[in-house]
Amino acid sequence: MTLLEQTYRQLAAGGLTTTAEEFSKEWVGRHKAWFAYQTHTRRDFSAASAIHCYREIYITLEYSKSLNQIQRAALSSIAKRISAYLINRYHILSIC
Repeated sequence: MTLLEQTYRQLAAGGLTTTAEEFSKEWVGRHKAWFAYQTHTRRDFSAASAIHCYREIYITLEYSKSLNQIQRAALSSIAKRISAYLINRYHILSIC
């Protein structure tokens, strides 16, 4: 299972996204069919998509007052995995 699929499933399990289409648009900033295409072709995050998702997670953690502890923990866990993925796959050490 790719990090992309893990990320979607963890966000959905935490009630932070309801559909793959919503995930594609709201969390990754792509077309609504993007997730379906990526999983069909067995692709993972591109650098740009991973960075966009990481930023959305960071913004949600910083500014959302309605998150419960489980959602905060899920988002923090996903952010750490995306950060490690960016370092290991693309040698991106920091996101501004």
